[in-house]
Amino acid sequence: MNKKSSKISFIEIIKTLIKLYSLVRKHMPYGMIRWAGGIASASIGVISGWVMGQTLDVALSGDMDRFYQFLIYVAVFIIARGVINFINPYFGSKFSVKAGNHLSRLCISKINNLKINYYEDKHTGDSISVLVSDIEKLSSFFPNFLAGSVSFMPTMFIFGLVLSLRMSWELTLIASAIVPLIGWIMMKVAKPIKEASSNVQEATAKYNSYLRDFAEGVITYKSFNMSKIHGKKFEQSCGMINKENIKISKKRAFSDVLGFLGFFLPEIVVYCFGGIFIVQGKMTIGEVYAFSYIFGRVRGIIRRLPSDYSQLLVDMGIAKRVLEVLDTPDERQDGENLYDSNQQSVLSMENVKFNYVKDISILSDITFNVKKGSKVALVGVSGSGKTTINKLFLGFYENYKGSIKICNHNLNKWKLEDLRKHISVVNQEVYLFNSSIMENIRYGDIEASDEQVIIAAKNAYADEFIMETKEGYETILGERGMSLSGGQRQRIAIARAMLKDAPILLLDEPTSALDTKAEHYVKLALEKLEEGKTVFVIAHRLSTIENSDKIVLIENGKVIEEGNHNTLIKAGGRYSEIYLKQVTLQEA
Repeated sequence: MNKKSSKISFIEIIKTLIKLYSLVRKHMPYGMIRWAGGIASASIGVISGWVMGQTLDVALSGDMDRFYQFLIYVAVFIIARGVINFINPYFGSKFSVKAGNHLSRLCISKINNLKINYYEDKHTGDSISVLVSDIEKLSSFFPNFLAGSVSFMPTMFIFGLVLSLRMSWELTLIASAIVPLIGWIMMKVAKPIKEASSNVQEATAKYNSYLRDFAEGVITYKSFNMSKIHGKKFEQSCGMINKENIKISKKRAFSDVLGFLGFFLPEIVVYCFGGIFIVQGKMTIGEVYAFSYIFGRVRGIIRRLPSDYSQLLVDMGIAKRVLEVLDTPDERQDGENLYDSNQQSVLSMENVKFNYVKDISILSDITFNVKKGSKVALVGVSGSGKTTINKLFLGFYENYKGSIKICNHNLNKWKLEDLRKHISVVNQEVYLFNSSIMENIRYGDIEASDEQVIIAAKNAYADEFIMETKEGYETILGERGMSLSGGQRQRIAIARAMLKDAPILLLDEPTSALDTKAEHYVKLALEKLEEGKTVFVIAHRLSTIENSDKIVLIENGKVIEEGNHNTLIKAGGRYSEIYLKQVTLQEA
């Protein structure tokens, strides 16, 4: 297990806290009220103890006038305590909600602006854990830390200790003698609790990842009878969570015992020696009572330090996870909208080299050009880098070598948001959202009317099956649109692209996974979608791109053939070989 969170230094804690609170500085006025409330609460607690002791001495003296006066003081403190008990939770809760909501918005905005490789390197369960579990815990941390660690606790300790020394420095020293020993023992107990808590956090993140895999990969899970294999991962993560939680329970139980002794032993010492001081005339009964009450609060602060410090380390581990997301570099935001409808060269690559992993080349020398209004097909064996080229045109990766141009302008000069406004994409695997059919299509143009959505659906040959559903266009598709067939999902995606009506169209094998009937309707829909567009299509089945203006064949990261279908067939090269092999397999 990674123990980084258990080794965080004091300086790192300070830096993390400063950074964390700076993120929610907009809502810090609520936090400062809660901070002031912690100081007020501690001050009232200490002073009320002293007043109660004085009241007891006055009562024993028989001076009723002063006794009534002190009863008024007590009533004032009760009212003040009531007001504080309203203000503290109210503003603490307000700060928690607003800071948590603000942090969630920052994280969602950040995740939306991250580079594509962030999602390729991280499991979706990690992002979900940050957005849900981690931020929820930090929401409570924001007010609680201000209210406790930097206001109530130091105020109670300093004010209480000063007043205790003022009442009797001798009794303070005697009562304090046992506190360091108990505190040292509890610090030793807190360390394994801290490490076990970190282990629980990591095991929970793994559990969430496995759960996400199961939910999203349920078809594969069931098709390959993976219950035993995947079940073991669940069992291991659950077992680890259970094991570490048991460790925490044992250590906390032991800590509670020490806490019990740490509370009562000094209390007994106070009353024993306090009784002696009363007999000697050094202290009054009221002073011993007040001392016991106030010094008990001071001891309580000392007793809480190990567990609070342990919890702080856990919270800082959570904060570091969130800050790591927020510190991840964004996709670049600079550039311009350089679209030119008169430009004849729409998409081009020249001597492009690219690799995801160092020393493992994907594209080693790619050069081709897509002219305005033309249809260019990219073909090649699986793993040759076809989909990577689409991603490069969308600006998902910019660590390539060579030249990539859109409308004859270098990709790195484009503002990526504007670039993608001019490009529609239909992939082999369509992602549909857990919302209505109407909404899923409208994502192509969020301002489109219902009528425009329906027209797009009709043009995509999707209206007929949509109207056969129970709620029509208001039918909720469910997670990933799994309630529809592959062909139906493709037509919804095509309708979405039609609504967007971008001049450049990227198609990534949109018909390769469909049966004959579904492919027929999707082809008809694609023909309408392609009208008046510059089309760049990745194809696996070569029979689907015979009418392309140009076909580019890549192998081993290089363009090895280029031309139209008839030219390449007559050339009798690699394209002809692959085409004839596919035709033979289809006829067999």
